[in-house]
Amino acid sequence: MRKLTFAFIAVTIMAATSTLLAQSTYLPLTGGTLSGALTAPSINAVLNPATCGDSTPPSWCSGTDMGQWIEAAYTSLPSSGGELYIPAGSWSYSHSITFNTLHKPVYMHGAGNSATRLVFTGTSGAAITVDTGAQAMSDVLDNFELACSGVATETTGIALGSTTNNGSLFARISLVTITACGTGLNLSWPTSWGFVGDQIQLVDNGQNLVDTVGQENMRISHSLFSIDTPGTTGTTLNSVEISGSTDFSFDDCSFDNVQLTLASNASVKVFGGHFENPSGTSYDFFTTSGLALDFYGVLFQQDATSFANGRFGSASAGRVNLFGGTAYSDVNLPTFVEISGSTSANNYGLLQDSTFSSGWISGSTTSGVTAFPLDNSGDATVSGTMLANYVYSTGNIGAAGFAAWGGGTNISSSSSVAQVGTPVAGHAACIKSSGPPVVIGYCSTQPSSSGTCTCN
Repeated sequence: MRKLTFAFIAVTIMAATSTLLAQSTYLPLTGGTLSGALTAPSINAVLNPATCGDSTPPSWCSGTDMGQWIEAAYTSLPSSGGELYIPAGSWSYSHSITFNTLHKPVYMHGAGNSATRLVFTGTSGAAITVDTGAQAMSDVLDNFELACSGVATETTGIALGSTTNNGSLFARISLVTITACGTGLNLSWPTSWGFVGDQIQLVDNGQNLVDTVGQENMRISHSLFSIDTPGTTGTTLNSVEISGSTDFSFDDCSFDNVQLTLASNASVKVFGGHFENPSGTSYDFFTTSGLALDFYGVLFQQDATSFANGRFGSASAGRVNLFGGTAYSDVNLPTFVEISGSTSANNYGLLQDSTFSSGWISGSTTSGVTAFPLDNSGDATVSGTMLANYVYSTGNIGAAGFAAWGGGTNISSSSSVAQVGTPVAGHAACIKSSGPPVVIGYCSTQPSSSGTCTCN
């Protein structure tokens, strides 16, 4: 019995040794030093397109540059999709990368935002297109830098959609830098709604972000939109463009030397973050003819010592709402926002670190203006037909020190009491509500035979 046990142990050891030797072909067994990067075409079903450049590439490889290798790796994934890993290094390619098999999602990631760099050398088209359709719901691009061949080219860094499948539902891009492209990120495809971007850097592109198709639930957070040298490394005006019936939100983002533009029924919410012109360029930080632009606790910082623009933003339609936040300028400005057309503007507590000589809002409108500021931002100079409510802790409405709209009675800002004269004996105050205009006056306490009380 003991002899049989020893024999069994010996056979087991020999088998294990044989297996170990078979699995250790590429490792030094005795002495020597292992150096250089270890790469494998596939680890746990994660494909590495860079191995297509090896002397003995995987069987699924085709093409001669990284763009073709990545597409080949994607093609070889199962119909349910899969994962691609791009190792550290700078990888140039001229062949546009396209993921457009319907309902076949892809998760492509690098070794780090500053470690893996993809350089698209083409002069037109998209460096990367993700277009897997409305039911893929899990396309992810993560942890790499993408550079194009120049802002003057007709290139797009990442296009979330094409004419094949019209987009990618609930796609996500995170920890990705896009630079030196004609357009950095294009989301203008109808089935790309539900997009999430996090910790993206869109820097020095001809236009950093474009979304011109009506979509819902689009969100970018903790991200940077920047032009380092306006006019040279990119264009400030219209740098971030949102139009169409789009519902878009920006959370804790930085807009440096870039203009946020709304048009065509777009609705945008900006939570936290800041707008700033560190280069000293004079321009509207925001401009809108869209449906609604709402700011929540945003910092507006104007750094130029001479700011010819004279305002932080402009609006020609829709609604502009300010919920808290701070406006600071190195020089005093005439106004915060200038409105026109049918714009409705509402201020619920914007804090102001510099004086607006013409008030926080100026211009003309056929709609309403409401203000509940908590400090010295209370002045407003607005003309036109006003359906307005004003509540101020300090300041006034208009240069004359009172509010007057629709032909009604002047209301003093010093006492907020209507000055309507002294009622005669037997009369009482009344409000004529059949306007506009609404008239505050006084009338007889005895109603007429018809039961009405006519204001004098």
